[in-house]
Amino acid sequence: TQGTSTVEIKKFVRASSTVLIFVDKITGYIYGYPLETGKIYQISNTVVPGVYDAHFFANGSRVIIRHVDRENDEVTALIATVPSTKPDGEATSLINTTTLSSLVTSVAVNRGDDRVSYVVSTGNGSTIYTLSANGTVPIASSPFREWDLSYGGESLFVTSKPSAYVAG
Repeated sequence: TQGTSTVEIKKFVRASSTVLIFVDKITGYIYGYPLETGKIYQISNTVVPGVYDAHFFANGSRVIIRHVDRENDEVTALIATVPSTKPDGEATSLINTTTLSSLVTSVAVNRGDDRVSYVVSTGNGSTIYTLSANGTVPIASSPFREWDLSYGGESLFVTSKPSAYVAG
């Protein structure tokens, strides 16, 4: 009413927190960085030496890690489920780890974060695969090997990498 002071009290409850996850390039360990506390904690203890790059998808619960296979001197890839570890918990091993076909040359994750596509070089060129909740499906093959994948929202774009030997 007019002439009185009113105090409005709002209480906000945060149901979830934001955690940035990343992979250490030397060890392959996965770490979490909660934005609220700013204290880094270790999520996984599976050693994956020589990480080339990592792509998280499925809301951070799955990862594709491309790493250097020192025995064969090539970049190979593995896909795994990231363990659910709390900031004060023990780091555990990656779950459901599967080695993908060797020579994965490009990886892309869609905007919806539920589909990942990757290119595998073969003796006759390359094959593009898409991994989703329904499994892994080959979607295209080509005699050309050097494809660069990217998603524009939900649409997969496949472009050739620059080459001095092939016209673009």
